[in-house]
Amino acid sequence: MKTILTFVLIILTWNLGFSQAAKLDSTWAVGQHTYRLTLELDENSNKDLNTSMTLFRDDEPILKDSVWSSMLEIEFRDIDRDGFHDLLVYQGSGARANETYNLFLFREENNSFQKVAGFNEWPNINTTEVKGVIAACILTGVAEYRFFKLNDSGELIDLNISVIDSLLNGKAYKRGLRKAKKKVE
Repeated sequence: MKTILTFVLIILTWNLGFSQAAKLDSTWAVGQHTYRLTLELDENSNKDLNTSMTLFRDDEPILKDSVWSSMLEIEFRDIDRDGFHDLLVYQGSGARANETYNLFLFREENNSFQKVAGFNEWPNINTTEVKGVIAACILTGVAEYRFFKLNDSGELIDLNISVIDSLLNGKAYKRGLRKAKKKVE
């Protein structure tokens, strides 16, 4: 019994000693405010949400969330084309480089960030030449494009426009974008 107890204690101590936790801490300024993002990834977590996230404005927490992430990476891009960089938190990559992100839109009116529900469900989302329209590019041997509207309140609306570019020449994308433009005007 003593041997079993000792063995269990050794295994528990070894597991705790080699637990993998990664951290990311990033700071940036927008106007007169300083923002700081901390991400903490527990690589041994079996939970759907393995990364805790805290966003601070001038050292005060303004947003706490948990997301799933395969590695800690962030990007800043103006997804809603309002002149301010939005925050993208990397989620993962499926087969064929289908990268997904969680999107947090910068809101100038309250100097805060707003999470966009459903954004992380679509890979390789990027802006288009049509304001308010974004496109996901799903790579499966061919390129499938799915078009969405990102409205002023930060809601992602599926325009139910999907085109497949089997020739990889961009013509299907342009056709889909024309349909999306007609739908949002």
